[in-house]
Amino acid sequence: MDPSKLPHSPQQPHVPHHPSQQELSKPQTGVSHIGSPLPGGFIPAEAWLSLAVGVIVLFMFPEFRTYLTTLSHPEHFYDLYTISDSHNQSIPFEKSVFFFTEMGLTYFGITMVLDAIVLLRPRYTVLIWIVLILNIVGVALNIFAVVKALDEAGFMIYNALAIAFGGYIALYQWRLLQNLRLS
Repeated sequence: MDPSKLPHSPQQPHVPHHPSQQELSKPQTGVSHIGSPLPGGFIPAEAWLSLAVGVIVLFMFPEFRTYLTTLSHPEHFYDLYTISDSHNQSIPFEKSVFFFTEMGLTYFGITMVLDAIVLLRPRYTVLIWIVLILNIVGVALNIFAVVKALDEAGFMIYNALAIAFGGYIALYQWRLLQNLRLS
């Protein structure tokens, strides 16, 4: 086709807009994804992942929950679980190497479920702060459990994963709080 035969338009040619430094420095808000303040805010995916991991961890490690529910009748707990030391002597659960590792994982699972609930409605900064603090305490508890169990039971991989995932979630919550402050 001959370009000279095309109709001529009096319009100006399209010039792309290049944002100024001031326009680039403004926080970008108004993302219409369930009120998410995050750029690209896909909070439902984060909430789903936190909920799934929390519930899975709680089902994988029921011993500490069982221990808590049978505190008034400890014989029920010891009917289900036998705890032995390195000399194959029966010991109370509180004195075993598994006490803090199970506590850390149960705490982590509960914190992940709370994180999922808060992420579904991230407008309340007080709730995000509470879950962030609980998460940091959970990471510290799991670090303590890994260090305490290292000599007797070796490296506790599940607690290490709770540390890594809890650290990621803490950073995510901190970023969420910063973005809420800016909007």
